Amino acid sequence: MDDKKAYYIEGFDEEKATREAGPIFGRFYKSYATKPQELGIQEWLFARLKEELPNREDSYIERVSNDIVDGVRNFDEDLKSLDSSCERGLSKEQWLANSLEQSSSGLDRNEYGNYLAEVDKNLALNNAMAMKAITAKAGENPLILTKNQEQDFEINKQEDKDWNSYSTKALALNLGKQATLSGVTGLCMDSGSYIDPQSFTDNDPEVQDFVSNSIESGVDFGLKVATTGAIEVGAENGIFPFLKKTPVGIISCIGSGIVENCKTAWKFIKGEINGHEALDRVGRVATAQVKTAFGICLKRETCENIGATIGSIFGPQGAIVGKIAGNVISAVANTDVGKAISEGIKKIAKPAVNWAKNCWNSVKKTAGEWLDNTRKAVSTGLKKVGNFFKSLFS
Repeated sequence: MDDKKAYYIEGFDEEKATREAGPIFGRFYKSYATKPQELGIQEWLFARLKEELPNREDSYIERVSNDIVDGVRNFDEDLKSLDSSCERGLSKEQWLANSLEQSSSGLDRNEYGNYLAEVDKNLALNNAMAMKAITAKAGENPLILTKNQEQDFEINKQEDKDWNSYSTKALALNLGKQATLSGVTGLCMDSGSYIDPQSFTDNDPEVQDFVSNSIESGVDFGLKVATTGAIEVGAENGIFPFLKKTPVGIISCIGSGIVENCKTAWKFIKGEINGHEALDRVGRVATAQVKTAFGICLKRETCENIGATIGSIFGPQGAIVGKIAGNVISAVANTDVGKAISEGIKKIAKPAVNWAKNCWNSVKKTAGEWLDNTRKAVSTGLKKVGNFFKSLFS
């Protein structure tokens, strides 16, 4: 798509956020690249966060570091499980439906159905807004997301619905389609831009080696943890205000997904995978993110706002964080890897727009009454997008 911005979040300065976040990522990457080999990742992360957040109590830092490491580990396990299932011929949607069913054992069926409906609804809202943004004609005004918008349409309430195993399975399958679409539209929202690493890493060879080797080898647990830690510190410091109430485990899903998509872009440019396989990989990553995030939400004391919480991974807010972090990763990697990531994301984004259009048309037909309302909102220009975006800034 064009280099013009497809969307804005009111009150958020992307260039300023990049300037402020870049050094944080640089410190995390430098610290991990030079840590003693015998120092465990949990101990390293605690020390790094303690230095970055000196006003926080040790008990808080310990909880955050545990949640980050556990979140990345859970995501990696879910993605590995999804890959294994796909190799056996199972679709992404089938895997997600089966996995969500298993993770919700012990939940009341109606409660489970309501949770699924809430997540699906919020992904639908994100996808509706993303489709409006990425299909806008050149020269049209971008989609502006404000924190004071009122609800312009009623999303069908599901609290009184009598859910059964068939209806929840059908909804979970559709949720898988929504997840894949959310992942792909995230790549389409904006093309990457070059960041001079001199401003925050001084082209440090140790940082270059750490980031590049993580991307090329696929041994990326440390890169995912360090990326997540930097995003969490950025949220704490107000650089990413829309993530300030997002659980740390969910931020781990964001950080992990960013690294995975950088790997996909690199493999695409290197010819290890074709365009279809690249889009499939992006969809798998998004599907695993939803599964991991759903499980994290269910483990919390309350599952209130589960839809908005999981929705924070995707849509414009997730795309902005992904763009900033992805640009930093490509900037600090060595020249070969960095250029491949940047070029790969841009080249994948072009066919992804057409793919997203087809997928969106399919999802709209099967997603239920609340998607009909979402479609009406899209047709009126999404003048008011509802309480979902209020929650991002509250």
